[in-house]
Amino acid sequence: MKKATLLLSILLSGMLALSCSMASYEDLFPGEAEAFCVEKSKSATATYKINADGIKYFRIDASTNAEIVNTDAVADLTVGKRVIVWYNELKDPVSSDFFKVKILVGAALQIEEGEVAAVQSALEDYGSPVDIIQDPVSSIEDGFLTLRYRIIHSGNIKHGFRLTYSPESPTLVHFIHQSNGDIEGEVTDGIICFPLDFLPEGCESIEVEYKALSGATTSIVYRTGI
Repeated sequence: MKKATLLLSILLSGMLALSCSMASYEDLFPGEAEAFCVEKSKSATATYKINADGIKYFRIDASTNAEIVNTDAVADLTVGKRVIVWYNELKDPVSSDFFKVKILVGAALQIEEGEVAAVQSALEDYGSPVDIIQDPVSSIEDGFLTLRYRIIHSGNIKHGFRLTYSPESPTLVHFIHQSNGDIEGEVTDGIICFPLDFLPEGCESIEVEYKALSGATTSIVYRTGI
């Protein structure tokens, strides 16, 4: 929970906003910083991967594999997991047609991954209230559902998040917030992701149900893209 809250706090506040500055590029390309910079830094959710040739990259979306230049910046990441990455695109040619762009990574933080569980009976308890923020972060990409959420949180107790589904109807899932009794405090945003390997082949969308902060049962439909 604290990790997810930290990730989104950084994303929203711009604490790690990285500009395409001479200082950041001089470390890697002495005297040639301006020539390598395409535009100011971007941020994205992505999957960290390594291809068959051992090249480390981020899959940012279905059409963008970004080859990583400074691989030391991703040394703490786990292959196949979702991350938030801040990066600058470079003018360098990519090493193969598999990649769309080369990037210099400013920071990369792994997104907390929630529990996914199959349930046999109809769900009656959605847990504690939670809102899903409908912005580009909340989406399905590369076999993961990533959600930006909002809760009431004191900061002293760990919260949990689960995604449940029935094997008979796997395209209807329930986003469950486990507050562990921590229901007073400040409004806090965070990010969580869930692997969707339980979905049937050819699935085009899923419906996510949850209990909103207003108390109402709410649902959002996300296209899978997988």
